[in-house]
Amino acid sequence: MKNLPKLLLASLYIFTICIAANAQTILSPGDAAITGFNSDNTLATIDEFSCILLVDVEAGTEINFTDKGYDPVKGLRKTEGVVTWTATSSLTAGTELLLQDGNIILGWTVNYGSVVESDAGFTLSTVGDQILVYQGDVLTPSFITGIHFYGVGWNIAATSSNESALPLGLTDNVDALALKHMDNYEYSCTVSSGTPSEVLAGIMNTSNWLGNNSLTFPLADCGISFPATYYVNASTGNNINDGSSGSPWATLTYAISQVSSTVADQINVAAGTYSED
Repeated sequence: MKNLPKLLLASLYIFTICIAANAQTILSPGDAAITGFNSDNTLATIDEFSCILLVDVEAGTEINFTDKGYDPVKGLRKTEGVVTWTATSSLTAGTELLLQDGNIILGWTVNYGSVVESDAGFTLSTVGDQILVYQGDVLTPSFITGIHFYGVGWNIAATSSNESALPLGLTDNVDALALKHMDNYEYSCTVSSGTPSEVLAGIMNTSNWLGNNSLTFPLADCGISFPATYYVNASTGNNINDGSSGSPWATLTYAISQVSSTVADQINVAAGTYSED
């Protein structure tokens, strides 16, 4: 009985390590958005699509992309595939992921993090398809966003591989988008600055998209960035810090030298006496 506290502490320690190892950012609807795709097959790349992160994500965060259609009764279809992306480092809001299928030779690749394909294989149909984005298990997905390009809108059910109903928890033209059928689409970058909600609203406006049935588009090229908030504290700060609320900088001069000249970054200055060089 005397050893029970030590055993309990050891168990709690192991449990804490397991939690830390599996830590990830949990995303809500609208925290990411598809910004383009090319479904036309070429020699080098079968399919490719891009997705923008609208919140910061921690290393270890996983996001699933699927071409499975969603049925309000049956859930995601059993056929087709899933591409699972994992962040191998922390990434800031505004990062655009470019996921490309290099055929059986290279497989799926991504510009940030790592990707793994599973199930029956992710292949966008030139007849029309969808890219649904979610976290969690395929049987109980938590949808983040989605884009559909079969017909002229979301379907009532998913009776074929081309069809999909609007996924549970998503709202059309708010955090999900249905485009009339074309093989290739790209967000036109009409809104490429401002707040994440403003950029999301721009992406979810069908008039801001370019489509083509023969020409493919360069993807992940909007260069979207968002204002950041930094902190300065003369008493507790240090200029070797990252300027976050928990690790503020020490001087105003250094803070001003670090902020963006093109985005309206904000500097929060704590009360105190600042002796600048």
